Amino acid sequence: MNYDQYIAAKTHLSGDHGFSPLITPSFLYDFQADLVTWSLRKGRAAIFADCGLGKTPMQLAWAKNVVEHSGGRVLVLCPLAVANQTQREAEKFGIEAQVVRDGKIRGAGIYISNYERLHYFDRGDFTGVVCDESSILKNFDGATKKAVTEFMRPLPYRL
Repeated sequence: MNYDQYIAAKTHLSGDHGFSPLITPSFLYDFQADLVTWSLRKGRAAIFADCGLGKTPMQLAWAKNVVEHSGGRVLVLCPLAVANQTQREAEKFGIEAQVVRDGKIRGAGIYISNYERLHYFDRGDFTGVVCDESSILKNFDGATKKAVTEFMRPLPYRL
């Protein structure tokens, strides 16, 4: 294998692996709706919006679309202090989501937990995953990054 082939083998596939949104919530601003639409079409994407630009409503709209499209479940991973806040935001926007800390899930929907509880969940139970406050994944050799990456790898929808 020459160097060009080696690099090509390491390159992530480009293109769209998702779907067009089924719903575009009215609570999203135009730029937020555009980002949600783009990330859903990609299937595997990241939204690096600055503080105060509404990442939580965007990720909730993304997760709701994945649940509606797949009939499955989405796990929203976030820091411990953010889990209940995310659930309150979901309620405010009329999106059903629940905080689960023990890994026991019931039916299709959006589940919220903190990164440190990931080992309680079975990735086979989920169609998608959201990593909120993803700065926890910056440590290239970190155990959390490794666990999250392994959990997400086979899932078709990742944000």
